[in-house]
Amino acid sequence: MKKQQQGFTLLQMILYIGLLSVIVFATSQVLITLLESREKARVIAEVESEGAYVMELMTQTVRNAEAVTLPAAGGSASSLTLDVVTAGDDPTVFAVSSGALTITEGVSSAVNVTSSQVTVDTFTVETLTTAGSYGSVRITLTLSYNGSATRNEYDYTETFTTTATIRW
Repeated sequence: MKKQQQGFTLLQMILYIGLLSVIVFATSQVLITLLESREKARVIAEVESEGAYVMELMTQTVRNAEAVTLPAAGGSASSLTLDVVTAGDDPTVFAVSSGALTITEGVSSAVNVTSSQVTVDTFTVETLTTAGSYGSVRITLTLSYNGSATRNEYDYTETFTTTATIRW
């Protein structure tokens, strides 16, 4: 009677280790891709959320203002100055300072509207109406995410555009 062999041969061990290595490598690549995709989605959501908030704030402020004082009728500028109803908040100014959009109401100091997560790349305001008519402005704002310059999932920029008209 032949003695039954116990254990693995060297060839079987090499095959098992090779197969296990391929499975571990493939699984780790799937997990890395999943985490990068999740982070990219978070970055996009952050920029879109900030952009929507800022545009809504500026739109509502313009709608409730008495007049657009800067830019002048038919012109464009890199800031927005409004004559508002509340005397203590007059004038209200939206401008960019150190990559952040700020609002200054009356004599108070400027307050950042955007967070440190995003940078304002461009901010342009065009007055669409002529002198003597209600103020109507087109606001264009480009935001980019402040992330690692070497990692692709942090590279995201979006441009937001809206038009607002004074309700008075």
